[in-house]
Amino acid sequence: MYEWCDRTVNPVTGCLRHCPWCISRYNCIKFQSHVDMDTPAFHEDRLAQIQQGSNQIILLTSMSDPADWETDWLSKTLKAAGDTPKHKFVMLSRDFRAFREKMQFFSKPPNLMTGATIVSRDELERVKPYHPEILCFMPILEKMGLGQESRYTIHAKWIIAGADARQGERIIPKLSWIMDVAGMASKLSIPIWQDNTLSPYLGRRNLKQELPSGWFVNGGKK
Repeated sequence: MYEWCDRTVNPVTGCLRHCPWCISRYNCIKFQSHVDMDTPAFHEDRLAQIQQGSNQIILLTSMSDPADWETDWLSKTLKAAGDTPKHKFVMLSRDFRAFREKMQFFSKPPNLMTGATIVSRDELERVKPYHPEILCFMPILEKMGLGQESRYTIHAKWIIAGADARQGERIIPKLSWIMDVAGMASKLSIPIWQDNTLSPYLGRRNLKQELPSGWFVNGGKK
C-alpha cells in the first residue's frame, strides 16, 4: 500500500477515529471486507509474520491507531519487534500524545520509530512537545506555514507526505501546500518521502523519496 515500507503487519485492526480520508477504512468499505474497523481487536498470531523476510521496513499500524491499543497488545508487539533486529518498524498515531503516554511504561526497541499523523497546523502544535520521530503529513489538507519551524521546535528524523488517496470525492492539495512541507524538510535537513499519491501534482520523477540513515526499502534494492 505504501512505497516507503516493504510491507504491513497489523497485529491490531480497528480504530476509534473516523477520519474521512482514512484509506484503510475506505478500502474495507469498498471491497466489503469482513474487518470491523470500528472495534479494535488484537490478532496475536500475526506477530509471527514479523519474522519473515530480511532487512525490511514494516508498518505495524496501517489498520489501527496505537493510542487505542490495550497495554498487553502493545507489550507483546514491542517485544516481537525488539526480538527481530533484522527489520525496522514504524508505528504512527493520530493521537500521538495518548500513544506516548502508553509508551512511557515500555522500553522502545532501537529498531522502531514512532510518529504522528498530522493534517492541520493545530495538530502539529499539539504534538511538538512530545517530539515524534516521524511527522506523517498524509494526507496534506492545508498549508501549515511551516517555514518558521526550526530544529528547536521540530525534532523529527523523517517526514512522510502524501495526498488523499481515495477515489472519487477527495481533497486535492494545492502545490503551495505540498511545497510547504517539502520546504521545511529541506530547511531542517530532514529526509522526506513524498508518496506516489503526490505524482499527479509533482510528477513521478520529481518526487523526493528519502529514508532515515541506515534504513532501506526492499533490502536496499530500490
